[in-house]
Amino acid sequence: IGLGASSATCIANYTALIADLAARGFNRFVHLTALPTTAESGGQTTIRNAFNAHLASLASATHKVVALHADASLDDPADTGFYNADGLHLNDAGKTVAGHLVATALQTF
Repeated sequence: IGLGASSATCIANYTALIADLAARGFNRFVHLTALPTTAESGGQTTIRNAFNAHLASLASATHKVVALHADASLDDPADTGFYNADGLHLNDAGKTVAGHLVATALQTF
């Protein structure tokens, strides 16, 4: 997304990755939605939203989707309580929130 790929390209590449993993015998997946960044443009936000909507459409018994972007603690990349000052990477508190969300998803398999 940050490198200028279209939403269609991002989705196609991700779909190919999942298909490749499935062909190799993986049969359960946990998908993490893309988080916002302080550096993303309006166009990148549109692409990220489309990608996240695609991930949401994958939800099933074998595909868990963790909506990191929808968690109130992680929705503002300028919040240094959960993000590093770079506005891109989660700090320890943000990683803890993400970890709890992932753990919850794993318990549903």
